[in-house]
Amino acid sequence: ELADDVRYELARAYLMVQRVDDCAHYLAPLLAEARREGGEAHARTHMLAARVKCAKGEADDARKELTAALDCASESTSDAKQCDTLLDAGLTLHELGDWDKCAPILSTAADAAEKLGRVVDAAHALNRAGSALLRAGRPDYAARCWTRELKMLQGEAATTPAALAQAHGNVASAFLLADADDSAFELHKSSALAKAKEAGPEDEVRVMLQLGNAYKLAGDAKEGS
Repeated sequence: ELADDVRYELARAYLMVQRVDDCAHYLAPLLAEARREGGEAHARTHMLAARVKCAKGEADDARKELTAALDCASESTSDAKQCDTLLDAGLTLHELGDWDKCAPILSTAADAAEKLGRVVDAAHALNRAGSALLRAGRPDYAARCWTRELKMLQGEAATTPAALAQAHGNVASAFLLADADDSAFELHKSSALAKAKEAGPEDEVRVMLQLGNAYKLAGDAKEGS
């Protein structure tokens, strides 16, 4: 058991420094065992294997490993482990560009993380879910995710002005693209620019680019880009 833990951590470390082949080498015996035995204990192995496949550009194999990881995690009685697997699976699917698949998984991960009091993880999941929904052509649903994320960030004392500027910018962009109430868009646009100014010149530039791109995506009917 200790040897398996060491192999897993070593494989994970190699992936973090982008030595994918070394990661796959140390993960191979664990993956063979996971496929042979199944069970909740092997969710992390399948998840790491999915990230390896993703790094290699082997999208179909990555999706298979993600399915196996979620199946294993579903047998767990630990809410924390299920939350971790959902979050990792959603983020990996986002990296693969599977917008329609990753958004509901990330939303579920956000709910699970919020129940566990893991506000940072919940906000991160909602941020990526909103990104996926916007790319999938659903700015209305993206706005809902990003509004939830913004409320979480506003409730955390450690949240920086830069993070709030980006969050307000996301909500404003989604409202603009969803052709929603102009007053809501203007409110978040103003808040984004104010928080960016508080954060510094680089954040001001980033938010202006973010809002300018949203105007461009909204089309010629919207002036302001």
